[in-house]
Amino acid sequence: MQLKFKNYQLVSVQRFLYHMNFKKSKQTRARTKLIKLLDKKINEYQEDVKELIEKHGERDMGQLVEAKEGGYVLENKRAFEVDSKELSEEEVIIEGGEYVNNFKVLYDAIDAIEEFDNGLEGQEADGYDTLMDAFEAAIKKDEDSAE
Repeated sequence: MQLKFKNYQLVSVQRFLYHMNFKKSKQTRARTKLIKLLDKKINEYQEDVKELIEKHGERDMGQLVEAKEGGYVLENKRAFEVDSKELSEEEVIIEGGEYVNNFKVLYDAIDAIEEFDNGLEGQEADGYDTLMDAFEAAIKKDEDSAE
């Protein structure tokens, strides 16, 4: 099973999972495994953003120039924005691999929830929707390839 996301969606999915409370240890372990895989992808994305800053950042005596409001001064803001947008839209694949059964346990647990105690809104709601879409697409793909 492969879960597919865009880079910009990773944090909202992770935030949703962090706030999920499961009663069964198997579900909690499955959640933790997926969070760790998301952590790895988020770290890769952050490193790629740093590379873009290095590429587009203005330099003084070889050092990036820090902006007064935080961050860095960019030589060509438009080029940075184009590259950054492209990077954020890049597809990320999280392989189930040895955790494929955990993915199924997690999907079943989340899918079975009829009502969230405190409701969902904002980034958590987006994360829930994105995660469920990814699960459903992966399940459909697995079913189609089994036929």
